[in-house]
Amino acid sequence: RKIIKPDIIKFMGESIINLHISFLPFNRGSHPNLWSHIENTQCGISIHIIDEGIDTGKILLRKKIHFNLKKHSFSSSYEILKKEIESLFENNWKDIRANKILGFFPKEKGTYHERNEGLEMISKLFSWSSIVLTKSLVLPMCLDLSSISSCSHNFTNALIKCWKSICEIGIYLSSPSE
Repeated sequence: RKIIKPDIIKFMGESIINLHISFLPFNRGSHPNLWSHIENTQCGISIHIIDEGIDTGKILLRKKIHFNLKKHSFSSSYEILKKEIESLFENNWKDIRANKILGFFPKEKGTYHERNEGLEMISKLFSWSSIVLTKSLVLPMCLDLSSISSCSHNFTNALIKCWKSICEIGIYLSSPSE
């Protein structure tokens, strides 16, 4: 989670890559796995060239990842994404290094989140390993919505939307070992 200084990026040209656990351009920035579920955006992995923006460089490779929403917690989905990005990198490193992958800039607009965006409330609402994903969010049995007012407008709307959809489809809870 380091931002590379512009003079280093300029000096290195297009030779710095980032392995990012989101299907870019969605969920650029911090906590991409979390935001893909909160905002119901595509889960996945991407390898991209680093430019002066945050996760905005040319995409070399990306892959959509689908999760069984009744079986995976944030922790288990994160571990899957981590293994998938490592595998994508290992399987394509020689071509990346030899500049055989041209890359592209996506047509989708995407999303971006700051490191601390919504984290205080998220830490109050979620347990890392005891929650299973639902349609677009994960919720513990006891949800405390009293802290919503302190969060950003977009995050609050996303949470309320997710809460309403979960009320319609039910809440699935189990431990990740099940």
